[in-house]
Amino acid sequence: MALKDIKAGDELFANYGSDYFDDLEGGCPCRSCNTQLYEALEAEEHERQMQQRQKEEDDIVVIAQKRKERSKKRKEKQKNKT
Repeated sequence: MALKDIKAGDELFANYGSDYFDDLEGGCPCRSCNTQLYEALEAEEHERQMQQRQKEEDDIVVIAQKRKERSKKRKEKQKNKT
């Protein structure tokens, strides 16, 4: 529960007690204490985003190829009618 209204952009701090970090395997999880973990997570997220973009680009190419094939078939069909 917040003791006062929280506005967008406000920075929040939490106190988990003096023995909080004793129970955490690997110690403090914050970015400044655990830079390697955060860098690995950011790299993983970046890779996921790049794979998603590549999939979207591949899908666009497939759609364009299918449209081109349909257009070619349509033109052949019209040519055969005349």
